[in-house]
Amino acid sequence: MMNQYRIVTRYLALLSACSILGPAAVAERAEAKMNAEQKLFFLDNAMMPMLIDYRPTQAAAIMWEFARRRPNKKGRHNALVFQAMEKLDTLEKEIKTAEFPPFENWYKPTWIRPPDLVPNVHYSHDRLKTFISEYNISKATWTK
Repeated sequence: MMNQYRIVTRYLALLSACSILGPAAVAERAEAKMNAEQKLFFLDNAMMPMLIDYRPTQAAAIMWEFARRRPNKKGRHNALVFQAMEKLDTLEKEIKTAEFPPFENWYKPTWIRPPDLVPNVHYSHDRLKTFISEYNISKATWTK
């Protein structure tokens, strides 16, 4: 039991360190030495895969905190839901940036990435939007 606790503690420390550093810090150092063509290649082949993983992970950590605080009907902690949504909205904008000609709608749902399954890059965004609407969570009920 103690070994499992140590492993989880180390994992959470590593996850926190990754959240602080994030892909943006890695990208800035790498892109500083690249020309425009290399930057585009880097965006497509390195940054987008990292961001597709990183943004939903950020949102999930925020939603975990929301669930841990046991939200009530008065709207306490609803700000956390919208903080998570901001992370996913950022991903949606980054996806739009990556869909340049001739790859317009490259990340749209398809038969292999249906909208209701995890392989769809919009899955987390769509699920959180559904959560917000089903539970009538509004920005008007925020308490800070």
